[in-house]
Amino acid sequence: MVIQSIHDRQGRGLALNAHAVEIDDSRLIAAARRLFGGWDNALRATNIDPHSVRPKSARRPSGSWSRPAIVAEILRYAECSERLDAHHMHLVDNPLVSAATYYFGSWSSALKASGIDPLTVRQNTVRNPRQILDAIRGMAESSQTLRDYAVRTRDRALYGAAQKYFGSWRNAVREAGYEEAARSSNSRWSRTDIQALVIRYTQCGVSLQEALTRHTHLKSAILREWGSWDAFEQEYQETSMARG
Repeated sequence: MVIQSIHDRQGRGLALNAHAVEIDDSRLIAAARRLFGGWDNALRATNIDPHSVRPKSARRPSGSWSRPAIVAEILRYAECSERLDAHHMHLVDNPLVSAATYYFGSWSSALKASGIDPLTVRQNTVRNPRQILDAIRGMAESSQTLRDYAVRTRDRALYGAAQKYFGSWRNAVREAGYEEAARSSNSRWSRTDIQALVIRYTQCGVSLQEALTRHTHLKSAILREWGSWDAFEQEYQETSMARG
């Protein structure tokens, strides 16, 4: 029935990307995830290449982004009454969010540059258990990591909602049907994981000390891997100078 429904959509010329189908027929998306382990897998079972159905806006040529181009895209979505919270935009146009983070430091800063109040955008974001699970499945299908530290940095609203409704991010990932990801979501951090997290924070304008207050286990992980905070800070500064 799932495969036939996908064929029917294809025959009617309807969009087959996960976001469009979620809007049109959430039951079809849910069934595909339950029976095939994901929307992309259901498309493959129907002999459809998942990459061929991605929205064209998500395949913008590399090197074509700039601050004015990013602002123009955000305003275009706003004019179309599109939700502009970070999680939703990750699903709709992940390259835009990535470019905005690179050029402005964060999605919120890009919204501000576009004359949009990020607080208003977040206040209009509704979170309930179904939306949380759909968000996790959407992240997995778009090959985004489900690791605890990465989601906590990228989408604190989603992370907090998952804790509220499911007790922990790990429980929410498991409930979404990603048992293997749930087992590894809170696994011991490597040096690479720690450095990537700190770099991500600093790129968003968050100091190292503030990062420690946001992550209760970050300091202990640093001490375990480097032996002391001073040793980590020295290596981090040397790495930053080499990158700069």
